[in-house]
Amino acid sequence: MTRYIYLAFLSFIVASSPSLAANPAHVTQLKETRSCPACDLSGADLTKLFADKDFNLEDPKVNLDGANLSGADLKGAFLYQASFNGAQMHGVDLRGANLTGARMDGAKMTDTKMGNWDVHWTNLNGTYLTDTDLTGTTGADLEMANTCRTKLPDGSMDAGYC
Repeated sequence: MTRYIYLAFLSFIVASSPSLAANPAHVTQLKETRSCPACDLSGADLTKLFADKDFNLEDPKVNLDGANLSGADLKGAFLYQASFNGAQMHGVDLRGANLTGARMDGAKMTDTKMGNWDVHWTNLNGTYLTDTDLTGTTGADLEMANTCRTKLPDGSMDAGYC
């Protein structure tokens, strides 16, 4: 009897735990329209989707305002003038990504990998950078960003406003 109670409890825990899997419909929408505000793209491997800078020459902008990108893989992505305003970006891998001209007002980036990230003309006003490594990042204007335990482009640590 105890065994069945244990199995029922275990099944309940597994079924009720949040998953880090992207909503397939949202991934399809992003591929087809390059726009997916407030989408759940957590854990999605988006490296191949944005690897080619010629993906859409007519409108290279991508709208991911308010999207959940937690755990997404965007290594080497070409996201020129992308919009990430208010996006949740916990654990996102942006190493080698080109986000020139991106807008990231209020984006929350915790434990995000950003080495060698090109952020020239990127709006980081109000962006929350916590436990994030910016080593080797070029063009970062962090004057209006909220940093906490962040490794700056020159390798120094910034305690910021934790």
